[in-house]
Amino acid sequence: MFIFSLCREMLKRFPHNVAVMEKLRNLSPQECFNITGLRPSFSELPIDLAGTNNDTDILEVQWNNLGTLRFEEVFPGKNIKDISLLECWIEISKLRNATGEKMFKELSNFALRMLTLPVSNAVVERVFSVMNTTKTKLRNRMSINMLVALIRIKLHCRVKKICCVNFTPTKEMLNLFNDSMYDYDCKTQTVASTEDMTDDMFETVTLFNADDLSID
Repeated sequence: MFIFSLCREMLKRFPHNVAVMEKLRNLSPQECFNITGLRPSFSELPIDLAGTNNDTDILEVQWNNLGTLRFEEVFPGKNIKDISLLECWIEISKLRNATGEKMFKELSNFALRMLTLPVSNAVVERVFSVMNTTKTKLRNRMSINMLVALIRIKLHCRVKKICCVNFTPTKEMLNLFNDSMYDYDCKTQTVASTEDMTDDMFETVTLFNADDLSID
């Protein structure tokens, strides 16, 4: 009786969206490329989290089209067990058709957004901890771009165990240190491409989820 009571109490404490979050497993490479032989239907994806900005008809068409591809066509010479979910969808987002258009643009963007959802407060707390040690009261006029850049540098150094004392800047980095680095004009800023933003997303999530990341 105790075990049954314990299970019932645990179920009461689960968030209401557990069933929706469980659908994320259907975005795995094994499911996408029908390795198991029972490829999930579009309704089995976490569409509840898609929001109003996503056209579900386009997502469904692209999901069905993805099922026609074989894993070997997208990842030649690689083992499906060695491909993570994020790596899988990063590569899928780069696939183009004969006219040069991205074949799974909306679907890959949707999948990457779903896979970057924090399942607990741990990741969020890590971000705030790093941010609070970077943007202090004495540095409260720091721009968002500078704050993001510093946070990424800190996380990268901690995960890669790189000490700033032993860090050797590249020639390209040194060339950027000139008088133009003090010029700030919003109109002349270049907007990052979707591919760059996707790659940045993948790297940032990888850093935040690193096992050896600790915040002092």
